[in-house]
Amino acid sequence: SATFNTSIVGGLRNTASGACSFIGGGEKNFISSSLGTIAGGLSNKVCGYEGIQGCGNSILGGSFNTICAATGSLRANNTISGGETNQILKFVHDSYIGGGTSNKICGEGLCATQFQGRATRNAVIVGGRCNLICDKNGNARVSTILGGQFNKIIQCAVSTTPWCLGFYNTVVGGEFNCIIGGSTFTSGNIVAGGFGNKICGLSNSSILGGYDNQITGSAGCQQATNAIVSGKSNRICGNQSGNFIGGGYQNFITGSTVARNSILNGVSNKIDRGTGTLGCNNTILGGCSNTICNTRFSFISNGINNTINGFCNSAII
Repeated sequence: SATFNTSIVGGLRNTASGACSFIGGGEKNFISSSLGTIAGGLSNKVCGYEGIQGCGNSILGGSFNTICAATGSLRANNTISGGETNQILKFVHDSYIGGGTSNKICGEGLCATQFQGRATRNAVIVGGRCNLICDKNGNARVSTILGGQFNKIIQCAVSTTPWCLGFYNTVVGGEFNCIIGGSTFTSGNIVAGGFGNKICGLSNSSILGGYDNQITGSAGCQQATNAIVSGKSNRICGNQSGNFIGGGYQNFITGSTVARNSILNGVSNKIDRGTGTLGCNNTILGGCSNTICNTRFSFISNGINNTINGFCNSAII
């Protein structure tokens, strides 16, 4: 490739072959794409992808960090500020890794479908270890992981619908937490800490901590607004909105038409629609193995093995 206006200021065994590229120092650093920068560090690499120039990528320091990313018509403008073995790969632009170890941003969508020009953008990982943002569909935007380890944000389906995207999803710390988008619009989700928590296939939902809590669906409902605050192995499953679990253990809110229900605490409590069509505006405050099924505007305050089935506006105090 062209080598005009290329500078290596210092260091040892550095290589710069891209036009207008710059290496400030360090050792065994390598640039082959234009307008690339490596300020220093050890064995860092900046290049394009699949023969496409990745203009404007920068590594500021650290060791064994790699940016091999390009977008074709746009400047890539990706940055790794430091850390070790961090990677920004494939079709990505305007994204950032701020240190840590073995973190990765990967965009696989540019040529994956009939819609050309799809590239992952504005993805951010700040610190932590082995965190991953992977966009297999293309056009995912503003995905953010702030620390922790083994956390993931993945847009996993290759969709032929251009609006099936993932926007504004965030994982804040913790371990093995994930947000997964399917073949539908998945946006505005947050997992804030905890271990092994998961949001899959819905939008505007939150898990604020705990262990092995899950909010899952398949409709990509943009107004889902489901939430789990804490606890262990709690589940909200379905495609409706406004469901809430405060904590406890193995509490379930399930069903495709179940909406605006709450379980505040307890063990093995359940709200679902059963074989019926109702499942809205019900509440269980606590207790163990209590069930509200196929009803609405019903309430169980506490106790063990209490059941309301098919009777609306009912209460067990």
